[in-house]
Amino acid sequence: MSTRQPSSPNKVSPEEVNALRSRMTSVDLGSGEMHATETPTLISTVLGSCVSVCLYSPARKIGAMCHCVLPTQPRSLGRRYGPNCCVDTCVGNMIEAMTRQHKVPFATIRAKLFGGAEVLQTGAAQAGETATIGKRNIAAARQALREYALPLVAECVGGAQGYRILFNTETGEVLLRRAQNSRIDEHDLATEFR
Repeated sequence: MSTRQPSSPNKVSPEEVNALRSRMTSVDLGSGEMHATETPTLISTVLGSCVSVCLYSPARKIGAMCHCVLPTQPRSLGRRYGPNCCVDTCVGNMIEAMTRQHKVPFATIRAKLFGGAEVLQTGAAQAGETATIGKRNIAAARQALREYALPLVAECVGGAQGYRILFNTETGEVLLRRAQNSRIDEHDLATEFR
């Protein structure tokens, strides 16, 4: 698994983001949603303990992104959660959407991973356990990518602040900003990965 994080991200102005939005289709993902597309699209979401996996084929310029809430489908709740709510099912759904629906050769797909912040005070965190929901989501996403043998080329995970991410499916670039006190800081949007 190859991961990298930039040492000094480039700042992106709100005007540049607005220019992208004006020329591209925009999709805002909610919890438990996934979007795969051939059309140049700016896919965005806000994450706390949830994670987003971004899949991209540089050869085909096709991308997919998800917003997963839980690491695995809870057995006690049956089918209450949708197919893209949990990391263990959603990564496979994204791969299928890209390879079957959009005819992307599997060998060209690359992955990026974001989120999993420790923003929720759960019983596990209060009891001193290390496996909080954010950490479990990160571990589940890394495991799913290993199981499918997808190269993880970039990640920005964990921490105590949430994330706002914007994924440009035309270039594979992800714009990232960290939340300040659980709110998105409008003035700190950074280009993190290419």
